[in-house]
Amino acid sequence: MLLRSEAEGPLSCSWILQPGGSDNGFQEVMLLFTEFLLTCLDSLALYSCEDTICAITSEATMYRGSAVPPLFSSTTPVMLVILTTHQGAWESSAGFAALYACTPRVSSGLQADV
Repeated sequence: MLLRSEAEGPLSCSWILQPGGSDNGFQEVMLLFTEFLLTCLDSLALYSCEDTICAITSEATMYRGSAVPPLFSSTTPVMLVILTTHQGAWESSAGFAALYACTPRVSSGLQADV
């Protein structure tokens, strides 16, 4: 679960997930939620990014509430996760817990034994 600080207005935390490192050895990132408790004021946005700068992203997939979201798979090897919370909702919003993994990039060519 995420720790919160006392501040006014919305707060955002973000994470860039790139399990494959810089060699692009993976084709997608998968995020599996194990716990999820946000209020209607809080939101979790998930994006697929072309690189770790995330200047170009997919349209956001948004989640709110207490239902644990389904497995989310990015369409690229990098995922951006943004949690936005509001101060008045902190007491009833625990945050989320999730695991992530990646799918290895598969070579398109076949190798023949010589």
